[in-house]
Amino acid sequence: MASVVAAAKKETGAVGSKFTFVYLPVPLSWPIAQRNVSREAWEKAKREFAASSISIVDFGLSIGHHPDPSSLWMMPGGHYSPAGYGLLARSVTDAVSNNDY
Repeated sequence: MASVVAAAKKETGAVGSKFTFVYLPVPLSWPIAQRNVSREAWEKAKREFAASSISIVDFGLSIGHHPDPSSLWMMPGGHYSPAGYGLLARSVTDAVSNNDY
């Protein structure tokens, strides 16, 4: 994954743009073992991205701070709800606006 992301960063930089990777975590309804494997893969990717100076927005942090995380999905294992997409949009907008990503 890191090589694909590094190539995307290089291509966007070539036209004067900044590449940012947005992490969308797996639904809370997934079995814990699958969520753990996904989280371990994300932690590894974050280290690789940091080594390559790739900016990230970790939407998992926003979900973790939400008072009712399960309300952010339409149905178990499905897409985000309107509230989830709203939070995602605010998270990305805030990060880009603040250069805090």
